[in-house]
Amino acid sequence: MISAGIARKLERVSSWLAIGTLLFTLFVPGISIASGPDDAVVLPDLPSEPEFAPADNDFISAPDPRIRPVLGNRKVLLVVGHWADSTSRLDADSIYAMTLGDGRSLRTFVRRASQDKLNLSGVMIKDVDFGERTCNANEILSAARRGAQQQGFDPGAYDFIFVALSVGCGWGGLAVVPGNWIIGQTMSLDMWAHEFAHNLGAAHGASLTHCPVDGSQVLFPEDCTRIAYADTGDSVSGGGSRLFSASLRRHAGWLETEGAQTLLVRATRLYFLGRLGSVGRQLILIPRGVAPNRLALELRSSSPPFDIWPAGDNRLTGVWARLFDEATNTISQVQIDATPETATTADPTLQVGRVLVDRQQGLAVKVCWVGPTGAQLAIALAGQPLPACRAQVDVSQTAVPVAGEDGLIQIPVEVRADGQAVPASAGESMTYNAPSHTRIVDIACGSSNTKWIDPQGSFASCTIHAPGNWSISRPVILRTDPRVPTTLVADGRAALYMASGEIWGRTDLGVKLVGRVTVTQPFLPRARENERLEVPVAFAEHGAALPALAEQRVEYIAPSYARIIDIPCGSHNTKRIDPYGKSASCTTHADGSWGTSRPVMLQVASLAPSGKVSDGSVVFYSAAGTPWAHTDLGLELNGRSATLTQPTVPSGVAGATVTVVTVMRLEGAAVPAAAGESMAYVAPAHTRIIDLQCGSQNLKQIEPDAKHASCTTYAPGAWGTSRSVTLKIDDDAPVGDLLDGEAVLRATGGAIWGRSGLEVRVRVSPLP
Repeated sequence: MISAGIARKLERVSSWLAIGTLLFTLFVPGISIASGPDDAVVLPDLPSEPEFAPADNDFISAPDPRIRPVLGNRKVLLVVGHWADSTSRLDADSIYAMTLGDGRSLRTFVRRASQDKLNLSGVMIKDVDFGERTCNANEILSAARRGAQQQGFDPGAYDFIFVALSVGCGWGGLAVVPGNWIIGQTMSLDMWAHEFAHNLGAAHGASLTHCPVDGSQVLFPEDCTRIAYADTGDSVSGGGSRLFSASLRRHAGWLETEGAQTLLVRATRLYFLGRLGSVGRQLILIPRGVAPNRLALELRSSSPPFDIWPAGDNRLTGVWARLFDEATNTISQVQIDATPETATTADPTLQVGRVLVDRQQGLAVKVCWVGPTGAQLAIALAGQPLPACRAQVDVSQTAVPVAGEDGLIQIPVEVRADGQAVPASAGESMTYNAPSHTRIVDIACGSSNTKWIDPQGSFASCTIHAPGNWSISRPVILRTDPRVPTTLVADGRAALYMASGEIWGRTDLGVKLVGRVTVTQPFLPRARENERLEVPVAFAEHGAALPALAEQRVEYIAPSYARIIDIPCGSHNTKRIDPYGKSASCTTHADGSWGTSRPVMLQVASLAPSGKVSDGSVVFYSAAGTPWAHTDLGLELNGRSATLTQPTVPSGVAGATVTVVTVMRLEGAAVPAAAGESMAYVAPAHTRIIDLQCGSQNLKQIEPDAKHASCTTYAPGAWGTSRSVTLKIDDDAPVGDLLDGEAVLRATGGAIWGRSGLEVRVRVSPLP
């Protein structure tokens, strides 16, 4: 957090210096930071502020109008180092994976949030000696730049500089707002995401809680209580590693300021809001005549491994509302807790049927309904009455057809409201966008309506001119291109529009294409720990050698517990292998032939489980960047096995709660954990799972039937030597041993590290 004195200094230079707080547990003092898969470690409160030199232009500067938008390929220099008097070293490889890797990293976080509008890539230098300890950001950055130059890198050639070292200054991360550097000492994705938001221009946010409620109305901003952070939907304001809000994405240039993705409300009527991260409108802004001068509305969806909410969670079933001020290079958001009756801000969204009212400005927002692809909102301005909601419309593709090259195909589309035909009014329309590699030939449209198909076949519409009903079946006929990839394309759309031009309902359109080009892995080779082996990959076009054109490429992703050592790539082509062997590519620069075999050389890790892993891939791309064919890449590992045992059998009467402990060992020691591993449970008969041990930064899932549950890791660490699961014995459970439960430790990629039974003993209930 920033003290008032520092804030005033920064205001004078129109910039911010922000200290990352990584606030994960909002109502517990301190900071909860998970240590691998095990339970979180609670750190003490942060000091008020670190040492720094606010007058130094290296990290305190007037806002630069060129900072935004932050788009395209941006290069990062990652510097991992230590102090001269330190004997410990940070795990540089895990820091690279956390920031610039292909798994759960800042790089993939940013690509997901920006919808591929921003890509971070770069290099890491490690073992940099930072000299004597200091908490002065300018001195730390200068030492990082000197270290880079000593290793032959020009810091000026990079857009961002990320510094990782154990500073011991009392802050988890430090960043300039806006700017291009981060200093991190708490090594977690939460910290990197939080600080990168500062680089984009985001200051710490706040929340309005305990707002007055009048029937179905939630009133703001008067008489609400403002608290710091508490926004679980934005990493800069307390959301950990959850993706940035729509307003921040717009601020960064990832959503349009105003246009197809962002709507500025200018009239009282019904509006459609799509889910954030989808195609089309993702943000609705309502102007306010006072500061903060914008009310932002967004609708989220689960997006693992970042936005992880269970089905039915408030954050998926309602609309988020935040206030912010338009500014040149900074943004500070205030979340409105639209469920003020509860004691938490983890249920902040405006639910169906409720109305958010700003009486001072005469604004009102009602959520009419929320569907899989979006929500209908009734919005009123200037004290006008809310427009009446219209019934929820379900537009759906009922089957995915399969098509070859240059063929006709029909995609079945149905339109319903409450299971019945949708009443139609004059001026309404049904529109279609063709999926990739197809063009529209015809659509269903009555003779008294207006059918239009654009000459290229990419778009078509049917407009109604008289009241009636939309028939339930609204198919579209497509013709596939003369040459198509072998893939599923699902980037088409069908949508029903009201006469006002607002979407009433929509769905994606997809088709499974089968082309001439194939990529296959003929068999799954067996491999031992530390073994180097060649994994076969076959290419073909109609069974013959695949011709090569300039700028085509093949991309390889290594399966779990293996890294890429080499790939075949001619001397006139460009070969790229990731420094950590997780990915590789070969790009052609002239016409020729790919041949029929493109094997990849892999090295198996020194600590690997036994079992099949097939989460690698090989993808062939056309010169235009279209994926034409792909195959999974896998191995049959002959590695180690963990021992899982249940040393004791807990007992309880029917209706009681018991805890089962599973002891885990790998060659007598704690089982290490890699990102993506999971501990899965199946409850014994006549019991239900009510809880399980799972660190706060991991994904805990208990299925609705309470018979299955799992804990999935998102960072390297250790499973420890035991894990527990809590079971509730059914009220009608028979007396005796319940033996058919199971605990399974699965490695990344699906291989099994080990398994054990789960057993519970039901005792006779004592007499009353």
